[in-house]
Amino acid sequence: MSPSILLVPVAPLPARPALDALAARLADAFDRAVRVTDPVHAPAAARLEPDRLAAAPIRAAIAATWGCGCRDRLVGVTAADLAGDGPPGPAGCGGVLLLSAPGDAPLPGLVRAVGRSLGLADCPDPGCAMHPGGDAPGLCRACRGRC
Repeated sequence: MSPSILLVPVAPLPARPALDALAARLADAFDRAVRVTDPVHAPAAARLEPDRLAAAPIRAAIAATWGCGCRDRLVGVTAADLAGDGPPGPAGCGGVLLLSAPGDAPLPGLVRAVGRSLGLADCPDPGCAMHPGGDAPGLCRACRGRC
Protein backbone atom coordinates (compact mmCIF):
# COMPACT_ATOMS: atom_id res chain seq x y z
CA MET A 1 0.00 0.00 0.00
CA SER A 2 1.19 3.52 -0.79
CA PRO A 3 2.08 5.83 2.08
CA SER A 4 -0.75 7.90 3.44
CA ILE A 5 -1.04 11.66 3.08
CA LEU A 6 -1.29 13.72 6.26
CA LEU A 7 -2.85 17.16 5.82
CA VAL A 8 -1.55 19.35 8.61
CA PRO A 9 -3.52 22.59 9.04
CA VAL A 10 -1.31 25.56 9.98
CA ALA A 11 -2.67 28.76 11.53
CA PRO A 12 -4.13 30.86 10.02
CA LEU A 13 -6.28 27.88 9.24
CA PRO A 14 -8.15 27.20 6.02
CA ALA A 15 -11.86 26.57 6.54
CA ARG A 16 -12.60 23.00 7.68
CA PRO A 17 -14.93 22.30 4.72
CA ALA A 18 -12.08 23.30 2.35
CA LEU A 19 -9.68 20.92 4.15
CA ASP A 20 -12.21 18.10 4.01
CA ALA A 21 -12.81 18.72 0.29
CA LEU A 22 -9.05 18.72 -0.37
CA ALA A 23 -8.63 15.49 1.61
CA ALA A 24 -11.40 13.78 -0.37
CA ARG A 25 -9.97 15.02 -3.66
CA LEU A 26 -6.45 13.78 -2.79
CA ALA A 27 -7.78 10.39 -1.70
CA ASP A 28 -9.64 10.02 -5.02
CA ALA A 29 -6.78 11.27 -7.18
CA PHE A 30 -3.91 9.32 -5.61
CA ASP A 31 -5.74 6.30 -4.15
CA ARG A 32 -4.13 6.84 -0.76
CA ALA A 33 -5.46 7.24 2.74
CA VAL A 34 -5.68 10.94 3.60
CA ARG A 35 -6.04 12.19 7.16
CA VAL A 36 -6.47 15.74 8.44
CA THR A 37 -4.42 16.12 11.63
CA ASP A 38 -4.70 18.50 14.54
CA PRO A 39 -3.57 22.02 13.66
CA VAL A 40 -0.01 23.22 14.13
CA HIS A 41 0.51 26.79 15.23
CA ALA A 42 3.07 28.72 13.23
CA PRO A 43 6.16 29.45 15.34
CA ALA A 44 6.81 33.12 16.13
CA ALA A 45 9.83 33.02 13.78
CA ALA A 46 7.47 32.21 10.90
CA ARG A 47 5.24 35.25 11.30
CA LEU A 48 6.25 37.89 8.77
CA GLU A 49 2.91 39.71 8.55
CA PRO A 50 -0.60 38.81 9.76
CA ASP A 51 -1.34 36.80 6.61
CA ARG A 52 2.22 35.96 5.47
CA LEU A 53 4.42 33.20 6.89
CA ALA A 54 8.00 32.05 6.32
CA ALA A 55 8.08 28.46 5.09
CA ALA A 56 11.23 27.10 6.78
CA PRO A 57 10.07 27.47 10.42
CA ILE A 58 6.70 25.93 9.55
CA ARG A 59 8.37 22.95 7.87
CA ALA A 60 10.53 22.49 10.96
CA ALA A 61 7.48 22.62 13.27
CA ILE A 62 5.57 20.06 11.19
CA ALA A 63 8.62 17.77 10.96
CA ALA A 64 9.15 18.03 14.73
CA THR A 65 5.55 17.00 15.29
CA TRP A 66 4.99 14.41 12.54
CA GLY A 67 8.47 13.24 11.45
CA CYS A 68 10.56 13.74 8.34
CA GLY A 69 7.98 12.69 5.77
CA CYS A 70 9.65 9.41 4.82
CA ARG A 71 6.75 7.26 6.04
CA ASP A 72 3.78 9.50 5.23
CA ARG A 73 3.51 12.39 2.79
CA LEU A 74 3.29 15.48 4.98
CA VAL A 75 1.34 18.39 3.52
CA GLY A 76 1.02 21.58 5.57
CA VAL A 77 -1.96 23.71 4.54
CA THR A 78 -2.45 27.32 5.58
CA ALA A 79 -4.70 30.20 4.56
CA ALA A 80 -1.67 32.54 4.67
CA ASP A 81 0.72 33.45 1.87
CA LEU A 82 4.05 31.61 2.12
CA ALA A 83 7.47 33.22 1.71
CA GLY A 84 10.71 31.41 0.97
CA ASP A 85 9.00 28.22 -0.13
CA GLY A 86 11.66 25.94 -1.58
CA PRO A 87 12.17 22.21 -2.01
CA PRO A 88 10.18 20.06 0.42
CA GLY A 89 13.18 18.48 2.14
CA PRO A 90 16.67 17.01 1.89
CA ALA A 91 17.50 14.32 -0.68
CA GLY A 92 16.24 10.91 0.37
CA CYS A 93 13.56 12.34 2.61
CA GLY A 94 9.94 13.06 1.79
CA GLY A 95 10.09 16.34 3.61
CA VAL A 96 7.12 18.61 4.16
CA LEU A 97 5.16 20.17 1.32
CA LEU A 98 3.51 23.49 2.18
CA LEU A 99 0.43 24.75 0.40
CA SER A 100 -1.16 28.15 0.62
CA ALA A 101 -4.89 27.55 0.43
CA PRO A 102 -6.87 30.73 0.93
CA GLY A 103 -10.63 30.42 0.73
CA ASP A 104 -10.65 30.79 -3.05
CA ALA A 105 -7.81 28.35 -3.82
CA PRO A 106 -8.79 26.02 -6.67
CA LEU A 107 -8.66 22.35 -5.65
CA PRO A 108 -7.17 21.12 -8.96
CA GLY A 109 -4.09 23.32 -8.49
CA LEU A 110 -3.57 22.02 -4.96
CA VAL A 111 -3.97 18.42 -6.14
CA ARG A 112 -1.37 18.98 -8.88
CA ALA A 113 1.05 20.48 -6.32
CA VAL A 114 0.77 17.31 -4.23
CA GLY A 115 1.16 15.21 -7.37
CA ARG A 116 4.36 17.06 -8.29
CA SER A 117 5.68 16.40 -4.77
CA LEU A 118 5.00 12.70 -5.42
CA GLY A 119 7.12 12.83 -8.57
CA LEU A 120 4.44 13.38 -11.21
CA ALA A 121 4.63 15.96 -13.98
CA ASP A 122 1.82 17.80 -15.74
CA CYS A 123 -0.08 15.40 -17.98
CA PRO A 124 -1.45 16.05 -21.49
CA ASP A 125 -4.51 13.84 -20.84
CA PRO A 126 -7.52 16.09 -20.04
CA GLY A 127 -9.05 13.19 -18.09
CA CYS A 128 -6.17 13.23 -15.58
CA ALA A 129 -5.94 15.17 -12.31
CA MET A 130 -2.39 16.20 -13.36
CA HIS A 131 -3.66 18.00 -16.50
CA PRO A 132 -2.96 21.75 -16.04
CA GLY A 133 -6.35 22.91 -17.30
CA GLY A 134 -8.46 20.01 -16.13
CA ASP A 135 -10.64 19.26 -13.18
CA ALA A 136 -10.55 15.45 -13.38
CA PRO A 137 -11.00 13.62 -10.07
CA GLY A 138 -8.39 10.91 -10.70
CA LEU A 139 -5.16 10.08 -12.46
CA CYS A 140 -4.91 8.61 -15.94
CA ARG A 141 -3.48 5.11 -16.27
CA ALA A 142 0.01 6.39 -17.19
CA CYS A 143 0.25 8.74 -14.18
CA ARG A 144 -1.20 6.14 -11.80
CA GLY A 145 1.60 3.80 -12.88
CA ARG A 146 4.21 6.42 -11.94
CA CYS A 147 2.70 7.32 -8.58
